[in-house]
Amino acid sequence: MRTQIAVIKNSGGLWNPSYLPATSTGEQYSQVMVCDALKDYRYQIYAPSLNASNYIYQYYEYSGHPLSKSNIGRLNNSVLCTAYGDANKSGKLNLYSGCADGHIYQHTWGNTMAWENPLDIKDFGASTICKSIYFGDGDGNGEFELYCGLSSNKIVKVAYDGATWTASDVGPCYSTYFGIGDGDNDGQPEIYAGDQSGNVLQYKWQSFWTSSSIGSTGSQVTDIVVSDGDNDGKNEVYCTTADGHVYQFVFIGGVWQRTSLGVVSTSLQKIAIGDGDNDNQFETFALGADNKIYLFKQGPFVPTPTPTATSLLTTPTPAPDFRGRVIDPKYFYVYPNPTHGVNVKFRFFLPQSADVRIKIFTPMDRFIWETSGNYPAGWSELVWNASGMSNGVYFYIGEAWNDKGREKVVKKLVLLK
Repeated sequence: MRTQIAVIKNSGGLWNPSYLPATSTGEQYSQVMVCDALKDYRYQIYAPSLNASNYIYQYYEYSGHPLSKSNIGRLNNSVLCTAYGDANKSGKLNLYSGCADGHIYQHTWGNTMAWENPLDIKDFGASTICKSIYFGDGDGNGEFELYCGLSSNKIVKVAYDGATWTASDVGPCYSTYFGIGDGDNDGQPEIYAGDQSGNVLQYKWQSFWTSSSIGSTGSQVTDIVVSDGDNDGKNEVYCTTADGHVYQFVFIGGVWQRTSLGVVSTSLQKIAIGDGDNDNQFETFALGADNKIYLFKQGPFVPTPTPTATSLLTTPTPAPDFRGRVIDPKYFYVYPNPTHGVNVKFRFFLPQSADVRIKIFTPMDRFIWETSGNYPAGWSELVWNASGMSNGVYFYIGEAWNDKGREKVVKKLVLLK
């Protein structure tokens, strides 16, 4: 048996797959990840091998050449998961892989334009399997670490202090995958995981890890993601379950509320949220045990924008009720957040034309960037080119003023290039 990666695009309302070169006979991929690990401002596709060769394969194309397949290094056991980021705080983005023998490796594209030998950064022991690995600021300290889901049913934080890699427990996790993000929109990221009873747990760092249940799914949780799946400018928590459901958990008025996006007749195994059909709305995609990808689409909380050069609305549409306000924090945000790439997009809705100013600061209150101008009623978009900035957490202040008054919004953005 061979494995192929399908690239599925929406064209004219139809989803059409195309396929990358197949694996060798008897070889399977455990995951597919898209990122710019070569740092050439183009994306590559990375797929770790589940058996046979123990390679991580790279698919890429360059000027005048077709899509090519190569490997970036061979490990001692099956590669189950990969992550991408600057976990060692070197200023360089690396690949990280978790293996069936309990090891975590760092893969670096070196200055010699070649992949360096994999660096073994952590060994959890031969009896422990690293099932999943993520790069993020799970404890809200402004720095990014690796978070691993282990076969011992727990999440472990792996951090680099400049000399050594250390591991510390976060809490139990009975699902293979978990999510990191600001699910309750309090300005601090959290970790969300499933337990053995179908509960979704929130882990929050408050000088120590605290845990609480945000609700139950009634079935085993298979995957969790934190994102703005309903396009309202705020994050929610989404999860798939073994009985085929996709659930949304929203934190409103100090209470978590659960909504079912839908159910299918097979177990759902993975979930992803993004603008897959390029209609300026996020959709929810779930992978079923029947090897089908299911689309769950919610209507936008506000009218869907139609892009133009300066305003994202070109025809009159019903506007949100601002009750005399100049701006509303719900409609002033970075999209998506965390943002990927050097172009950070700010989107905001004005009920009437107004002067708008955006300022960006570091967590230590160092000024980074500012822009201002007059914008018409409706949706508008601004872009900050963050090519000279390092990955991390930043804060932005959005101000708007006109004859109705002056208002301010303060929010956080996470930059992942």
